[in-house]
Amino acid sequence: MKIAIVGPGGIGSTFAFQLARAGHDVTVVARGRRLEHLQRDGAIVTATGKRAPVQVAAALDATTPWDLVLVTVLVSQVEAVLPALAASAARTIMFMFNTFEPFDRLRYTVGEARFAFGFPAILASLDDGVLTTQ
Repeated sequence: MKIAIVGPGGIGSTFAFQLARAGHDVTVVARGRRLEHLQRDGAIVTATGKRAPVQVAAALDATTPWDLVLVTVLVSQVEAVLPALAASAARTIMFMFNTFEPFDRLRYTVGEARFAFGFPAILASLDDGVLTTQ
């Protein structure tokens, strides 16, 4: 599958690592220091030294027909990424974050046929770009 992950913090990086290791074509969309780490390494790097090569981008390519866009940003950051998600050619957009808010706005914005929601049951952290999971 061709997968983009928007928000490669601990949770997004864990999914990027596992999906890339499983053979999927993974692009990680990041910003700031995380973008710098990913551009430097060209991979998700774990605390145990394992690496999973990924493509790295500063923005979601709206023209790519992604099989899946996995959105793992903080709930407070969702508004900022909604326009890019709505404009994307993605087949499925799965939001994964903790919230008590209704999903109607997300579903409406990206389209009901493309909307999915998942609960991220992962404990993960990043330290200088290195992933640790539990």
